Amino acid sequence: MLALACQVAPARGPAPCPVDVCPKVTDPRFTVVVLGAQGGLVSDDLSAYLVAAAGSDDFVCLDAGSVVTGLERAAALGSLGPGARADTVLRERIRGYLISHPHLDHLAGLLLAAPNDVAGKFIAGSEATLAALRDHLFNGTVWANFFADIGAAPRLGVYRSLPLEPGQVSALPGSDLSVETWPLNHPGGSSAFLLTTATGDALLYLGDTGPDLDAGDDRLARLWARVAPLIREGRLRAIFIEVSYPDPRPDDRLFGHLTPRRLHAELRRLAAAVGPQAVALRGLIVAVTHIKPAPEAARRIREQLAALPDLGVRLIFPAQGRRLAL
Repeated sequence: MLALACQVAPARGPAPCPVDVCPKVTDPRFTVVVLGAQGGLVSDDLSAYLVAAAGSDDFVCLDAGSVVTGLERAAALGSLGPGARADTVLRERIRGYLISHPHLDHLAGLLLAAPNDVAGKFIAGSEATLAALRDHLFNGTVWANFFADIGAAPRLGVYRSLPLEPGQVSALPGSDLSVETWPLNHPGGSSAFLLTTATGDALLYLGDTGPDLDAGDDRLARLWARVAPLIREGRLRAIFIEVSYPDPRPDDRLFGHLTPRRLHAELRRLAAAVGPQAVALRGLIVAVTHIKPAPEAARRIREQLAALPDLGVRLIFPAQGRRLAL
């Protein structure tokens, strides 16, 4: 069975484990604060993760489904540091946003926080994601144009666009991190972000993704080939990847998402890329994200993952407001 290192908690329920203790990692290289972890429907707990190099207060935000509510929850739990206020962290410690794709459950919090944000931050993503923000959201009708450099007048000048080209490394201004982006299988497109520190440590975050189903579709296979050397070298600290639905779910009803069975199949492919498979993924932290809040879905997904053959990974289930040292 897959090892469950930490269980998910209700967004307003008791802590699954103490701050900074779940999972237990020696010599952490990243700090992650979970601003939102669920996959739609629950409007105040949607995909958003603050990430910084360990020891730094300069965060980037991976997706932005819930920002202000997530910061308030994190502040209440002490996950932002002693006495830290949500509004101060929003303005002074979030250096920019990486948006995996332009679905509302991944960026609604960015829109709502924009009027209280400060100028000079970046919004990074694929050309298609930035175009969707420009044309359909920050367009002066649905929402004011908070961009400084693209879109219709008047431009309010809070954010500047940072286009990311697949496979190319881009420095993230104001932080100690760089990023590579890789395309994923999701309606309208989605991206994975491979974050690296100056010392070469890495963390992989996948936006919404389905499996490689069709002949010739190798997006996840290409991503696994990219990160396999990092795993062999002990430099990949964690993978954040979605499991939206419990099994059973037919392939034609995945809608660009994963189930426990599909995640396990992808991890097997990753293990094969790393090799030898018996020890390939031993100890690798895999954070399960974007669970759709259907009745009993989280419990069923945990149980189904635990019942699958053991690949040596440490599964964790991030909960809103929690701080992880990875």
